[in-house]
Amino acid sequence: MAGSVFKIFLGTEYSSYEDIKLYVQDRFKTIKEDHVLKDLIPHSWPSTDDIHKIVLKSSGQFIYAKTVMEYLESDQHRPQQRLEAIFGLRPPFKHLPFAELDALYTHILFTAAENPTQVLNILVFAALYPALRMDVIETMLRLEPGDVKLILSGLGSLVRILDEHNLFILLHKSFEDFIFDPHRSKELSIDRIQRKTLHLVRVIEIFSGNILLYDMNEKK
Repeated sequence: MAGSVFKIFLGTEYSSYEDIKLYVQDRFKTIKEDHVLKDLIPHSWPSTDDIHKIVLKSSGQFIYAKTVMEYLESDQHRPQQRLEAIFGLRPPFKHLPFAELDALYTHILFTAAENPTQVLNILVFAALYPALRMDVIETMLRLEPGDVKLILSGLGSLVRILDEHNLFILLHKSFEDFIFDPHRSKELSIDRIQRKTLHLVRVIEIFSGNILLYDMNEKK
């Protein structure tokens, strides 16, 4: 097995322009071969300059390049248009170490979801309680059966849904850091302690049959 496996470091310490470039080129090749709209993708796409921009924006972080490429691979969207959207992002504070990545996370949340706050209220469960089933989350948030899967269907670059286990997982630890850090996620940030308290109150209400005191679909 060892001879058939290669590793890609997704942390922030690793910094290799050439390795990230090779990774990005390979993922673009896969998109052009496998995407549902592959026949409509120009042979010249992406340009050498496009690849260069992604590598530069990565700032040595494989996690940025990986998130970008998973975002482009969505069969529900045109990859060329999604790439243009990525290049249109303008991080407010470019000197911050995760500025480009944070801008990307914010963009995904606001464009792939009709209600970013509701999406975050779902995603936070995976960050706080990784093994919690989707049907339990639906009960906690007073959603209909199947709502969690539907709401997260456009977030393939951030989550993976495991139908066989009735749960979903966050693909990037850095996304957890993002949502719990108000300096990075700004108005989207979530207070970890406050949210756990609200969850506890909701569990007590469910088991006691009391009327819902807090609506967790509202920003707290």
